[in-house]
Amino acid sequence: MKLHCSKILLSVIPLSILVTLYHIYNNNEQSITPRYTAICTSRVLSECEIQSSIYDNDVDMKSVKESYYDRISQRFEEYEERMRKKRQKYKDQRDKNIQNIIANDKMEKSLAEKIEKGCLKCGCGLGGGVLPVWGLVGGLWYATLSQYVTKMATDEGIKAGIATVVSELKDVAKPFVTSPIDISGVVNAKTYLSRQFLITSINREIQEVCGENMLNTQVCPRVEELNLFFLNQKVMNATEKGMDAAKIAEAKELAELTAKSSHMYSAIGYSILAILIIVLIMVIIYLVLRYRRKKKMNRKAQYTKLLNQ
Repeated sequence: MKLHCSKILLSVIPLSILVTLYHIYNNNEQSITPRYTAICTSRVLSECEIQSSIYDNDVDMKSVKESYYDRISQRFEEYEERMRKKRQKYKDQRDKNIQNIIANDKMEKSLAEKIEKGCLKCGCGLGGGVLPVWGLVGGLWYATLSQYVTKMATDEGIKAGIATVVSELKDVAKPFVTSPIDISGVVNAKTYLSRQFLITSINREIQEVCGENMLNTQVCPRVEELNLFFLNQKVMNATEKGMDAAKIAEAKELAELTAKSSHMYSAIGYSILAILIIVLIMVIIYLVLRYRRKKKMNRKAQYTKLLNQ
Protein backbone atom coordinates (compact mmCIF):
# COMPACT_ATOMS: atom_id res chain seq x y z
CA MET A 1 0.00 0.00 0.00
CA LYS A 2 2.83 2.36 0.80
CA LEU A 3 4.46 1.50 -2.48
CA HIS A 4 1.38 2.46 -4.51
CA CYS A 5 0.94 5.74 -2.66
CA SER A 6 4.47 6.77 -3.49
CA LYS A 7 3.86 6.06 -7.19
CA ILE A 8 0.70 8.13 -7.17
CA LEU A 9 2.51 11.06 -5.61
CA LEU A 10 5.29 10.86 -8.17
CA SER A 11 2.79 10.92 -11.06
CA VAL A 12 1.47 14.32 -10.03
CA ILE A 13 4.62 16.03 -11.26
CA PRO A 14 4.34 14.89 -14.93
CA LEU A 15 0.69 15.77 -15.00
CA SER A 16 1.37 19.31 -13.84
CA ILE A 17 4.06 19.68 -16.51
CA LEU A 18 1.65 18.54 -19.24
CA VAL A 19 -1.04 21.00 -18.11
CA THR A 20 1.44 23.84 -18.15
CA LEU A 21 2.62 23.00 -21.66
CA TYR A 22 -0.98 22.86 -22.89
CA HIS A 23 -1.72 26.36 -21.70
CA ILE A 24 1.45 27.66 -23.25
CA TYR A 25 0.62 26.12 -26.64
CA ASN A 26 -2.87 27.59 -26.68
CA ASN A 27 -1.58 31.07 -25.91
CA ASN A 28 1.00 30.96 -28.73
CA GLU A 29 -1.41 29.55 -31.46
CA GLN A 30 -1.29 32.72 -33.58
CA SER A 31 2.40 32.28 -34.21
CA ILE A 32 1.79 29.33 -36.56
CA THR A 33 -0.75 31.12 -38.80
CA PRO A 34 0.45 32.36 -42.25
CA ARG A 35 1.70 35.93 -42.65
CA TYR A 36 -0.06 36.63 -46.09
CA THR A 37 -3.69 37.30 -47.13
CA ALA A 38 -5.47 34.39 -48.90
CA ILE A 39 -6.94 35.13 -52.28
CA CYS A 40 -9.96 33.03 -53.37
CA THR A 41 -10.04 32.32 -57.10
CA SER A 42 -13.54 31.64 -58.45
CA ARG A 43 -14.25 30.13 -61.85
CA VAL A 44 -17.90 31.24 -61.91
CA LEU A 45 -18.72 33.79 -64.62
CA SER A 46 -21.02 36.58 -63.80
CA GLU A 47 -23.89 37.68 -66.03
CA CYS A 48 -22.09 40.79 -67.16
CA GLU A 49 -18.99 38.82 -68.04
CA ILE A 50 -21.06 36.43 -70.17
CA GLN A 51 -22.87 39.16 -72.08
CA SER A 52 -19.86 41.37 -72.60
CA SER A 53 -16.71 40.61 -74.49
CA ILE A 54 -13.54 42.43 -75.35
CA TYR A 55 -14.20 41.69 -79.05
CA ASP A 56 -17.60 43.35 -79.24
CA ASN A 57 -16.16 46.62 -80.43
CA ASP A 58 -13.52 45.03 -82.68
CA VAL A 59 -14.26 45.68 -86.39
CA ASP A 60 -12.28 42.73 -87.68
CA MET A 61 -13.90 40.41 -85.22
CA LYS A 62 -17.30 41.70 -86.26
CA SER A 63 -16.56 41.03 -89.93
CA VAL A 64 -15.33 37.54 -89.09
CA LYS A 65 -18.45 36.86 -87.09
CA GLU A 66 -20.69 38.16 -89.85
CA SER A 67 -18.86 36.08 -92.44
CA TYR A 68 -19.15 33.05 -90.21
CA TYR A 69 -22.86 33.64 -89.66
CA ASP A 70 -23.42 34.16 -93.39
CA ARG A 71 -21.64 30.94 -94.27
CA ILE A 72 -23.48 29.02 -91.58
CA SER A 73 -26.80 30.45 -92.76
CA GLN A 74 -25.98 29.61 -96.37
CA ARG A 75 -25.01 26.09 -95.45
CA PHE A 76 -28.16 25.66 -93.42
CA GLU A 77 -30.20 26.95 -96.35
CA GLU A 78 -28.41 24.57 -98.74
CA TYR A 79 -28.91 21.72 -96.31
CA GLU A 80 -32.57 22.61 -95.94
CA GLU A 81 -32.94 22.78 -99.74
CA ARG A 82 -31.29 19.39 -100.16
CA MET A 83 -33.47 17.90 -97.43
CA ARG A 84 -36.55 19.45 -99.00
CA LYS A 85 -35.66 17.92 -102.38
CA LYS A 86 -34.99 14.56 -100.77
CA ARG A 87 -38.23 14.73 -98.84
CA GLN A 88 -40.10 15.60 -102.02
CA LYS A 89 -38.34 12.80 -103.89
CA TYR A 90 -39.11 10.28 -101.17
CA LYS A 91 -42.66 11.55 -100.98
CA ASP A 92 -43.11 11.18 -104.75
CA GLN A 93 -41.58 7.72 -104.61
CA ARG A 94 -43.81 6.79 -101.69
CA ASP A 95 -46.91 8.09 -103.48
CA LYS A 96 -45.88 6.18 -106.59
CA ASN A 97 -45.37 3.00 -104.59
CA ILE A 98 -48.71 3.50 -102.88
CA GLN A 99 -50.40 3.99 -106.24
CA ASN A 100 -48.73 0.85 -107.58
CA ILE A 101 -49.77 -1.09 -104.50
CA ILE A 102 -53.34 0.18 -104.82
CA ALA A 103 -53.41 -0.64 -108.55
CA ASN A 104 -51.99 -4.14 -107.96
CA ASP A 105 -54.41 -4.65 -105.10
CA LYS A 106 -57.33 -3.59 -107.28
CA MET A 107 -56.11 -5.83 -110.10
CA GLU A 108 -55.68 -8.81 -107.80
CA LYS A 109 -59.03 -8.12 -106.18
CA SER A 110 -60.73 -7.76 -109.56
CA LEU A 111 -59.06 -10.92 -110.87
CA ALA A 112 -59.98 -12.86 -107.73
CA GLU A 113 -63.57 -11.62 -107.93
CA LYS A 114 -63.75 -12.52 -111.63
CA ILE A 115 -62.39 -16.00 -110.94
CA GLU A 116 -64.80 -16.43 -108.04
CA LYS A 117 -67.75 -15.27 -110.12
CA GLY A 118 -66.62 -17.43 -113.04
CA CYS A 119 -66.34 -20.52 -110.84
CA LEU A 120 -69.68 -19.74 -109.21
CA LYS A 121 -71.40 -19.15 -112.56
CA CYS A 122 -69.84 -22.27 -114.03
CA GLY A 123 -70.86 -24.36 -111.04
CA CYS A 124 -74.38 -22.89 -111.01
CA GLY A 125 -74.67 -23.27 -114.77
CA LEU A 126 -73.55 -26.87 -114.73
CA GLY A 127 -75.38 -27.78 -111.55
CA GLY A 128 -78.54 -25.77 -112.15
CA GLY A 129 -78.78 -25.80 -115.94
CA VAL A 130 -76.74 -28.43 -117.70
CA LEU A 131 -77.15 -31.22 -115.17
CA PRO A 132 -80.98 -31.10 -114.96
CA VAL A 133 -81.28 -30.73 -118.73
CA TRP A 134 -78.83 -33.54 -119.27
CA GLY A 135 -80.69 -35.64 -116.71
CA LEU A 136 -83.99 -34.90 -118.46
CA VAL A 137 -82.54 -35.66 -121.88
CA GLY A 138 -80.86 -38.77 -120.53
CA GLY A 139 -84.10 -39.90 -118.90
CA LEU A 140 -86.09 -39.33 -122.07
CA TRP A 141 -83.43 -41.03 -124.14
CA TYR A 142 -83.34 -43.94 -121.69
CA ALA A 143 -87.13 -44.28 -121.82
CA THR A 144 -87.12 -44.09 -125.62
CA LEU A 145 -84.29 -46.59 -125.85
CA SER A 146 -86.07 -48.92 -123.46
CA GLN A 147 -89.22 -48.72 -125.56
CA TYR A 148 -87.19 -49.31 -128.71
CA VAL A 149 -85.43 -52.32 -127.19
CA THR A 150 -88.72 -53.76 -125.99
CA LYS A 151 -90.34 -53.21 -129.38
CA MET A 152 -87.41 -54.81 -131.21
CA ALA A 153 -87.47 -57.81 -128.88
CA THR A 154 -91.25 -58.13 -129.28
CA ASP A 155 -91.01 -57.94 -133.07
CA GLU A 156 -88.29 -60.55 -133.08
CA GLY A 157 -90.40 -62.83 -130.89
CA ILE A 158 -93.43 -62.34 -133.20
CA LYS A 159 -91.31 -63.24 -136.21
CA ALA A 160 -90.02 -66.37 -134.50
CA GLY A 161 -93.56 -67.33 -133.41
CA ILE A 162 -95.00 -66.83 -136.92
CA ALA A 163 -92.18 -68.88 -138.44
CA THR A 164 -92.78 -71.70 -135.93
CA VAL A 165 -96.56 -71.75 -136.49
CA VAL A 166 -96.15 -71.76 -140.28
CA SER A 167 -93.58 -74.55 -140.02
CA GLU A 168 -95.91 -76.64 -137.85
CA LEU A 169 -98.94 -76.12 -140.11
CA LYS A 170 -97.17 -77.16 -143.30
CA ASP A 171 -98.39 -80.71 -142.75
CA VAL A 172 -101.94 -79.47 -143.28
CA ALA A 173 -101.09 -78.22 -146.78
CA LYS A 174 -99.16 -81.33 -147.88
CA PRO A 175 -102.20 -83.28 -149.25
CA PHE A 176 -103.05 -80.42 -151.59
CA VAL A 177 -100.47 -81.01 -154.25
CA THR A 178 -102.18 -79.68 -157.35
CA SER A 179 -103.80 -76.72 -155.62
CA PRO A 180 -101.82 -75.91 -152.46
CA ILE A 181 -103.32 -73.70 -149.79
CA ASP A 182 -101.49 -70.57 -148.55
CA ILE A 183 -100.72 -71.11 -144.85
CA SER A 184 -98.36 -68.10 -144.61
CA GLY A 185 -101.15 -65.80 -145.79
CA VAL A 186 -103.36 -66.96 -142.97
CA VAL A 187 -100.73 -66.72 -140.19
CA ASN A 188 -99.61 -63.16 -139.31
CA ALA A 189 -98.67 -61.11 -136.23
CA LYS A 190 -102.27 -60.79 -135.08
CA THR A 191 -103.45 -64.34 -135.79
CA TYR A 192 -100.52 -66.64 -135.09
CA LEU A 193 -101.76 -67.24 -131.53
CA SER A 194 -105.50 -67.22 -132.28
CA ARG A 195 -106.56 -70.88 -132.58
CA GLN A 196 -110.16 -70.31 -133.59
CA PHE A 197 -109.21 -67.82 -136.27
CA LEU A 198 -106.57 -70.17 -137.68
CA ILE A 199 -109.00 -73.10 -137.79
CA THR A 200 -111.68 -71.01 -139.50
CA SER A 201 -109.23 -69.52 -141.98
CA ILE A 202 -107.71 -72.91 -142.89
CA ASN A 203 -111.15 -74.45 -143.40
CA ARG A 204 -112.12 -71.56 -145.64
CA GLU A 205 -108.93 -72.03 -147.67
CA ILE A 206 -109.64 -75.76 -148.03
CA GLN A 207 -113.18 -75.09 -149.21
CA GLU A 208 -111.95 -72.59 -151.75
CA VAL A 209 -109.40 -75.05 -153.10
CA CYS A 210 -111.60 -78.14 -153.15
CA GLY A 211 -114.80 -76.44 -154.12
CA GLU A 212 -118.20 -77.85 -153.37
CA ASN A 213 -117.20 -81.45 -154.19
CA MET A 214 -115.23 -82.42 -151.12
CA LEU A 215 -115.13 -86.11 -152.23
CA ASN A 216 -113.34 -85.45 -155.54
CA THR A 217 -110.25 -87.59 -155.18
CA GLN A 218 -108.42 -85.91 -158.05
CA VAL A 219 -108.53 -82.44 -156.46
CA CYS A 220 -108.54 -83.37 -152.81
CA PRO A 221 -107.13 -86.88 -152.42
CA ARG A 222 -106.81 -86.81 -148.64
CA VAL A 223 -109.37 -84.27 -147.55
CA GLU A 224 -111.35 -86.92 -145.82
CA GLU A 225 -108.47 -87.62 -143.51
CA LEU A 226 -108.34 -83.97 -142.46
CA ASN A 227 -111.21 -84.09 -140.09
CA LEU A 228 -111.98 -81.32 -137.58
CA PHE A 229 -110.32 -83.03 -134.63
CA PHE A 230 -107.04 -83.46 -136.46
CA LEU A 231 -107.03 -79.82 -137.55
CA ASN A 232 -107.85 -78.56 -134.06
CA GLN A 233 -105.06 -80.63 -132.54
CA LYS A 234 -102.58 -79.48 -135.15
CA VAL A 235 -103.43 -75.80 -134.70
CA MET A 236 -103.27 -76.12 -130.90
CA ASN A 237 -99.79 -77.66 -131.01
CA ALA A 238 -98.62 -75.06 -133.53
CA THR A 239 -99.82 -72.09 -131.46
CA GLU A 240 -98.25 -73.47 -128.28
CA LYS A 241 -94.91 -73.99 -129.99
CA GLY A 242 -95.20 -70.57 -131.63
CA MET A 243 -95.82 -68.96 -128.23
CA ASP A 244 -92.80 -70.69 -126.70
CA ALA A 245 -90.62 -69.77 -129.66
CA ALA A 246 -91.79 -66.16 -129.46
CA LYS A 247 -90.96 -65.95 -125.75
CA ILE A 248 -87.53 -67.50 -126.24
CA ALA A 249 -86.69 -65.26 -129.19
CA GLU A 250 -87.95 -62.17 -127.39
CA ALA A 251 -85.89 -62.92 -124.27
CA LYS A 252 -82.79 -63.62 -126.35
CA GLU A 253 -83.17 -60.43 -128.39
CA LEU A 254 -83.87 -58.39 -125.27
CA ALA A 255 -80.74 -59.72 -123.59
CA GLU A 256 -78.60 -58.92 -126.64
CA LEU A 257 -79.99 -55.41 -127.00
CA THR A 258 -79.66 -54.77 -123.28
CA ALA A 259 -76.03 -55.87 -123.38
CA LYS A 260 -75.38 -53.55 -126.32
CA SER A 261 -77.15 -50.60 -124.70
CA SER A 262 -75.49 -51.07 -121.31
CA HIS A 263 -72.40 -49.30 -122.66
CA MET A 264 -74.57 -46.31 -123.54
CA TYR A 265 -76.13 -46.37 -120.08
CA SER A 266 -72.63 -46.41 -118.58
CA ALA A 267 -71.62 -43.48 -120.78
CA ILE A 268 -74.62 -41.47 -119.58
CA GLY A 269 -73.86 -42.30 -115.96
CA TYR A 270 -70.18 -41.42 -116.36
CA SER A 271 -71.04 -38.12 -118.04
CA ILE A 272 -73.43 -37.19 -115.21
CA LEU A 273 -70.77 -38.17 -112.66
CA ALA A 274 -68.18 -36.05 -114.49
CA ILE A 275 -70.54 -33.06 -114.45
CA LEU A 276 -71.11 -33.51 -110.72
CA ILE A 277 -67.35 -33.70 -110.08
CA ILE A 278 -66.77 -30.54 -112.13
CA VAL A 279 -69.51 -28.74 -110.20
CA LEU A 280 -67.98 -29.86 -106.91
CA ILE A 281 -64.51 -28.71 -107.97
CA MET A 282 -65.85 -25.32 -109.05
CA VAL A 283 -67.64 -24.85 -105.74
CA ILE A 284 -64.50 -25.82 -103.80
CA ILE A 285 -62.37 -23.37 -105.83
CA TYR A 286 -64.94 -20.63 -105.22
CA LEU A 287 -64.96 -21.25 -101.48
CA VAL A 288 -61.14 -21.36 -101.27
CA LEU A 289 -60.73 -18.12 -103.23
CA ARG A 290 -63.40 -16.40 -101.17
CA TYR A 291 -61.77 -17.51 -97.92
CA ARG A 292 -58.34 -16.29 -99.07
CA ARG A 293 -59.73 -12.94 -100.22
CA LYS A 294 -61.55 -12.39 -96.92
CA LYS A 295 -58.43 -13.36 -94.99
CA LYS A 296 -56.31 -10.89 -96.98
CA MET A 297 -58.90 -8.14 -96.49
CA ASN A 298 -58.97 -8.74 -92.74
CA ARG A 299 -55.17 -8.61 -92.63
CA LYS A 300 -55.12 -5.33 -94.55
CA ALA A 301 -57.76 -3.91 -92.24
CA GLN A 302 -55.61 -4.84 -89.25
CA TYR A 303 -52.54 -3.22 -90.83
CA THR A 304 -54.52 -0.07 -91.59
CA LYS A 305 -55.80 0.04 -88.03
CA LEU A 306 -52.27 -0.32 -86.68
CA LEU A 307 -50.97 2.42 -88.99
CA ASN A 308 -53.76 4.77 -87.98
CA GLN A 309 -52.95 4.23 -84.34
